[in-house]
Amino acid sequence: MPADAPSSFAPPAAQKPAVDGINGSLSALGGGGDSDGIFGLVGKLSIPVGHAFGTQFDGGVFSNDGHTYFSVANHTFWRDPDVGLAGVYGSFSHYDAAGGLNGGRVGAEGEAYLGRFTIRGVAGVEFSNGDSSTSGSTLTSYDDGTRFFDMVDVAFYPTDNISVYAGHRYTGGNHALALGTEVLFQNGSGTAFSAFAEGRIGESDHQSAWVGVRAYFGQSDKSLIRRNREDDPNTWEPDTLFGISNSLGQTPVDKKPPPLPPPPSPT
Repeated sequence: MPADAPSSFAPPAAQKPAVDGINGSLSALGGGGDSDGIFGLVGKLSIPVGHAFGTQFDGGVFSNDGHTYFSVANHTFWRDPDVGLAGVYGSFSHYDAAGGLNGGRVGAEGEAYLGRFTIRGVAGVEFSNGDSSTSGSTLTSYDDGTRFFDMVDVAFYPTDNISVYAGHRYTGGNHALALGTEVLFQNGSGTAFSAFAEGRIGESDHQSAWVGVRAYFGQSDKSLIRRNREDDPNTWEPDTLFGISNSLGQTPVDKKPPPLPPPPSPT
């Protein structure tokens, strides 16, 4: 081929960075389930680590039925925004019910980007302490232990700024169906806002639903599908709260005084 002839082969496109600059989000939500109210805040901060890797710190604080719950987590991962994500996940949580419950999770995390579909999930081992407390005539306890957990979603984007998802949760020893949707409102800058609604339908007729608003902070104006694949990975709260709170057992406590011993027999 002559030296000045145009080439018919285009060079391969460079892989996009795993995290498009420092970015994050802040969410506020409220709702309830099983006659309990839930209110909380969730924050995320994602940071690039070189070109192909990233790390994210996220956490939340919630009020649930008068009890306080908080969690912190880290996701460290490789990602190609055109292909998917693979990494490790770890979290710690504390719930002040039943005398105080501490829990942790360690697992593998992954995402696959298939056109307008995203399959995302984390699975591994969770561990927690068990405790109990008595209020009035009710004993509240939690069955501790080490067990498998998973949180998996299939998300679909009917438009670039709308997502809907369905998924499975197994945490705290309980299975649940997860459903949700989010709508993003772009404003021509790195900051954008969205509204979301989510629900959980769990075993033993445990149900919860909440709605919220989210503020995104990024490097440039982006649609929802691009923010989810180029900026901050999914956070898994308040799913662990749902799993723990629905695993608490309540037992009536017999407060009647013990019977008196029989009188001595006459001699």
